[in-house]
Amino acid sequence: MAMGCITGLHSGGVRGNELRGRKVSVTEKDIHPVINLVKNKSRLSKKVMAGLSTTSRRLLRERKKLQVDSTGLLKRVIQGPNGNQRLQIVLPELYRLLAIKELHSKMGHLGAERVTALIRECFFLAVLGS
Repeated sequence: MAMGCITGLHSGGVRGNELRGRKVSVTEKDIHPVINLVKNKSRLSKKVMAGLSTTSRRLLRERKKLQVDSTGLLKRVIQGPNGNQRLQIVLPELYRLLAIKELHSKMGHLGAERVTALIRECFFLAVLGS
């Protein structure tokens, strides 16, 4: 479902370029160093880790599952229930409400439980660990 969800968001809702075009928040500043580390496949020394925020360190716990796509979005690769790979966009806190609103309206005004399930399928919320 997540791939369909991400495709649905790109076709009518939250797009990567819309996310990057917004004002930088503290959370995005936490994600940016992780994108650089994942993209460059950099080693994590104690010095590098010491300079990172708590949120960045939490994200790096998932480092083996993280990848940066061609548009610069950080995504987490997970195994779905039937064994296929699913992608979750690492969603900065600033865009959580926007994503919830877009999913709710673009996916047919689903109830709160279904929207919550879709958010967890489509997005990785580093602070919540979901």
